[in-house]
Amino acid sequence: ARISDQAFRVYMTLKSYCWGKKRTAYPGKERLALELDRSQSAIYRALVELKQHGLIEITERPGRSNLYTLKLPSENDHGMPETAIERLGPSRHIRNRKQTKKQTKILLLLRQMMQM
Repeated sequence: ARISDQAFRVYMTLKSYCWGKKRTAYPGKERLALELDRSQSAIYRALVELKQHGLIEITERPGRSNLYTLKLPSENDHGMPETAIERLGPSRHIRNRKQTKKQTKILLLLRQMMQM
C-alpha cells in the first residue's frame, strides 16, 4: 500500500532538514505543522504512518523534539526491494506544482542513491 499524501509531505519536509548525507532530523511537531499548514495531530498521524511503513524511526528525547531517522525503502523492516522506491510517491494528485517538482527531484535523487 502506498502512503498518504500527508505522510509523503511530512517525509519530504523531514528530508529537507537532513544535511548532506545525514538522514536524521529533529524538527518539532509544531514546526512541521506550521511549515505544512496542518494541525499537530495531523502531523502526528503522518509520522505514525511513516513509522508503520518502516520509512522512519522515531527516537523520543524528553524535553526536546524527537529525533527522526529517515530510512531508505531498501532498509525498512519489511524487506522491501530497492525498486519499491515508488512507495514514497503520493497516492493522490498534488495540487501545488512547485511541491510536485521538488518531490520529483527528491525521488530522482533517492533512486540514484539506491543505484550506488
